[in-house]
Amino acid sequence: MSTRSHPEPQPPRPGPAVDGPRATRCKAALREIAEDHAALGAELARMMSIDAPTTDQATVVLEMERLNQKALGILVVRQRSEGKSLTELAPIFGLSTDRLRKKYNPRTVDKNLQSHKPRRRRPTSPQPTTEELPVPDNPLYLPLQRLASALTRMKAEAGVSQRELAAGMHVHPSYVSRMLSGNRQPTWQHVQVIAGLCGKDPARIRPLWDAATSTQPRHKDAALYLRTYLQALRYAAGEPTIAEILNSAGQSLTERDLSQALYGPGVPSRNAVSRVTTVLHGLPEFALPVWTRARSAGETMLSAEAFG
Repeated sequence: MSTRSHPEPQPPRPGPAVDGPRATRCKAALREIAEDHAALGAELARMMSIDAPTTDQATVVLEMERLNQKALGILVVRQRSEGKSLTELAPIFGLSTDRLRKKYNPRTVDKNLQSHKPRRRRPTSPQPTTEELPVPDNPLYLPLQRLASALTRMKAEAGVSQRELAAGMHVHPSYVSRMLSGNRQPTWQHVQVIAGLCGKDPARIRPLWDAATSTQPRHKDAALYLRTYLQALRYAAGEPTIAEILNSAGQSLTERDLSQALYGPGVPSRNAVSRVTTVLHGLPEFALPVWTRARSAGETMLSAEAFG
């Protein structure tokens, strides 16, 4: 009579091991992501209030989505690091516990934690008076994105299709798409062609191209070039009104300072240039050297006039 062998009962799967340091890192990262998300939400609300280009709004929404995905992984790893079962999260995520475990690997999440750089946020209170506002680590503030926004607005205003631009530039439509989304750096010749096909003056946005390509400005009139840069930033931001710009700047900018910065005459204060540049998503480190040259040229002219 044969005897059947019965398999030995398997021991229950051990619960997740507690990893206190990792759980602490996860908590800190989630706090930073929450603050970043709030800052992006405020930025999106501001864009909607001034009817900013859809490309700019889409960039913010996608950045929020990336933060969301990163936060989900951190939540799963924190749950495991605290020694808690993933069965509590599985129905919320709509995934099995095994799938959660595989999808959000602790080592991968650790790498994301190490690479995450919290954004430098603008102070809300008190309002600074003379120092430049820090520029957030945000794709919207990249010079190439500012140029892309201006080109996209030109295209929209002229009613020119992407295929028409591609035909005029002798390139594939996908190439134009990458340029208009800020994923491809256009040559100055391409900018000129796009502006020409849209019936616009390319000189109007030349400073944006200079900033995007780290090209040193060659314009002889530094004051005029500075005003052109600030006007181009305003154009790329959707042409916010004077009142909207002042509202975004808080108490740090007067209407007179803003008017002089955008239209002249003369050279505005350093503080005004920094404020206007930052509010319009530009980079003070590009504008302020131009301001220095403009102020130096103005002082030299005054000195020459004084000596006849």
